[in-house]
Amino acid sequence: MGFTKNLAYEARLIQLDLTTGQEIIRFDHRTVLNNLESFTELADCRDDGIKIKFIADDDEKLATEITGFKLTAGLTPAAVIPDKNTMARIIANPEVNTYDLRSESEFARGHLPGAMPLPASSFEKFSFNLPNNRETPVVLYGDSDCFDHAAFIKAEKSGYRDVRIYLGGYQDWTASDYVVVATDWLEQAIADKIPHILIDLRPTAEIVDGHIKGAVAIAPADLDRQHDRFPTTLDAPIILYGPGRKGAAAKIISWGYRQVGVLAASFEGWQAISNQVAYGPAATAIAFTPEPRIGTITGTEFNKLANLPDGPALFIDVREPVEFYTASVPGAVNLPLTELNGKIGELPADREIILYSNSGARAAMAHAILDSAGLANRYLHAAITFTASGFEISGD
Repeated sequence: MGFTKNLAYEARLIQLDLTTGQEIIRFDHRTVLNNLESFTELADCRDDGIKIKFIADDDEKLATEITGFKLTAGLTPAAVIPDKNTMARIIANPEVNTYDLRSESEFARGHLPGAMPLPASSFEKFSFNLPNNRETPVVLYGDSDCFDHAAFIKAEKSGYRDVRIYLGGYQDWTASDYVVVATDWLEQAIADKIPHILIDLRPTAEIVDGHIKGAVAIAPADLDRQHDRFPTTLDAPIILYGPGRKGAAAKIISWGYRQVGVLAASFEGWQAISNQVAYGPAATAIAFTPEPRIGTITGTEFNKLANLPDGPALFIDVREPVEFYTASVPGAVNLPLTELNGKIGELPADREIILYSNSGARAAMAHAILDSAGLANRYLHAAITFTASGFEISGD
């Protein structure tokens, strides 16, 4: 199958064959760089784009000049939220609307307090969440990735006059603060036995009268004594409900855990919407066995399939073309996340699709899109680094 992407540079139309991944425009020591320190900077995903001047000789095209455009360089200082403390202060203002640009499933698993979903890959579909008043301050955050920049442009073009962007994103926030976990995610996690740790902080008498299935009873005052019983996996999803949950979350985060959340509803609110309720004493010991995320592929299997000549899987790189053409998995097809919705009809229904990006964030978003379309796919939830001899996977 063949994907093509039309790129217009200097009023010239270039067809890039994304199936072969062959280099179409070449560059060498004679190529002049503008706003770029070196050719390796072309892979910087915070670059909003590039413009290329080239000369053509038969079927060969040689870049004479490459100009990089950095969106962040064009942002005013007021538009950039530089750190987590500033972000916390801004979103504490009830007049500010905060939007999570990650996928719906990631939003449900955990989002910043007060945030609403606005997936970058489905911006128009979710734009109803944006305020009617274009003067309302709008704050965007994502996965420290380039899609928050694209959404920033779309929000400004929609007429919003005060749009700000939290560049640190979800990862920066969760390093030192809790997130909010949607009730529907927890209900699904309980039903599907998705590994998580659920802690009920309420008094024993209240827990006996009813608690969420699978909850572990730990009083806030007993947390320090339970520290050694927590799992060694610092990415374990930990969810708390009951009085003192924010203080308890802060303590657990101080131990190094990176996925600590508070439930969006109280137990009474949960009881009103869910039948996942148990009665009598709750467990007092934490039991957690990590399992691969649903829809993921291990680094070992990814390596094995990627090294099979004419293998059964179709590898799709959902990064931007400038990243893909700098380095990629051999034989992979480039289909940027920002264009995936429009290309679903061209994807094969008889082959498994393997998705990857730099850190796995964009691949996870792409997985959600293809899952909704009913296409068999898995994604690499790990960082992939390209070297002179191939690629390395870490954090799997």
